[in-house]
Amino acid sequence: MDADDPLLGDGGHAPLELDLGAGPVSGGYGGELAYGGATLGDGLDDPLSASGPALELAIPEPRAKPPVRRSPLGPSGRPGSAPALRSRPAPSRPVPSRPVPSRSVPSRPAPPEMPELPADGIPEVEVLAAADYGLAPKGLFASVPYVLHVFNRRRDIQQALRDGARVRDEAARGARRALVALGGDLSGRENELGAGSLAAELEAVRRCSAATEESTALREQARKELEGRMGSLGSRLEVARAEVGPLRDRETKLLTQLKVREADLSRATARLKRVEIELRNLRSAPEPDEPRMELHEADRVARTTEVEAAKAPVLELTEALAPVRRELAAKLGRVNEIDAERRQLEATVHRTENVHGSSMGQANAQLEEALLNLGEQAMAQQLGPGPVFEAARAALEALNARERRHALLSRALGAYDKPAVQRGAAILGGAALLVLAMLLFILFR
Repeated sequence: MDADDPLLGDGGHAPLELDLGAGPVSGGYGGELAYGGATLGDGLDDPLSASGPALELAIPEPRAKPPVRRSPLGPSGRPGSAPALRSRPAPSRPVPSRPVPSRSVPSRPAPPEMPELPADGIPEVEVLAAADYGLAPKGLFASVPYVLHVFNRRRDIQQALRDGARVRDEAARGARRALVALGGDLSGRENELGAGSLAAELEAVRRCSAATEESTALREQARKELEGRMGSLGSRLEVARAEVGPLRDRETKLLTQLKVREADLSRATARLKRVEIELRNLRSAPEPDEPRMELHEADRVARTTEVEAAKAPVLELTEALAPVRRELAAKLGRVNEIDAERRQLEATVHRTENVHGSSMGQANAQLEEALLNLGEQAMAQQLGPGPVFEAARAALEALNARERRHALLSRALGAYDKPAVQRGAAILGGAALLVLAMLLFILFR
């Protein structure tokens, strides 16, 4: 390039400046430089080129040069010769430029939004697959087989829900037992775990264990005290019953003798009455038989003596039986008192057992909750690995699977096309009414 070129100035080299700032294309041909810091385009139809970094070359304006003195004779020194072309200044013409049409820069498409999962985390497509109701019918009459299929599927899903609820409850109980066992295992390894993140849970377990032990000790103490009192009452009852035995035997013996003597007295009294009746008949006869009356009178006296003799042992035995019966009644009263005291003590024992049992049950429930909390925290923090930990993990995974299955079936129960079911039910109802009307018409025409 010529050193006298007015675009370069004195130095012959223009400084190259790069402007990487973003800006629209200012104009000019593709790949063309404009004066005063024009933009260098690449001439490509890149829709993103307008918003990309542009390359600018900062070229200074041409500086004015002193006027060139020309010889009137021209370069050859002869008059009339034409002046040299280089001494003629270049015509000032605007640099032609082709306007670049303004183009709107297309924005990048936003990434598609992922559908939000429901609270149970089960996608809708899985619910529809589990429901198996099929696609919603397009036509009107296609709703009839659809509603029948929905009815059968809902019945199957409801039965599966009932069966799954029982299995889920059993899995929940198994998971609870496994977590309580994990808490018990960790509470026995307190020194190994140290006072880390489980310090609060371990302290709660210690308090509940102390309360359970105290309740158990109080129950055992009350039980031993009541058992001692029951033993004492039992001994007294046995002694009283032993004293009753001989008295009962003596009473029985006296009663037997008394019955024998009373029988003798009854027979003697009966003979006396017969003699008296015969004697009264003889006296009332029109012609009394004196000899016979004297014989009956003597017989009456003898029978009276016999009755009097039979009364004596009866009176004696009755008098002997009375004190025995009084003593026996006293002994039996004592036995009844001791037995009533024993029954009262048994009721006291029952109430005490209920009170201590309730207290122990509450303490055990609190201990179980503390162990459960400890197991849950250990599971959440992945602490205390071992066979018990793995068993608890497996139980929780089984419970989560059962709960997810139950939630899936619960949502699948209502995942049918409700407008289609309503249309199908309306058609079936209308058909049933039509059949009923036809039957009534046939029967009553």
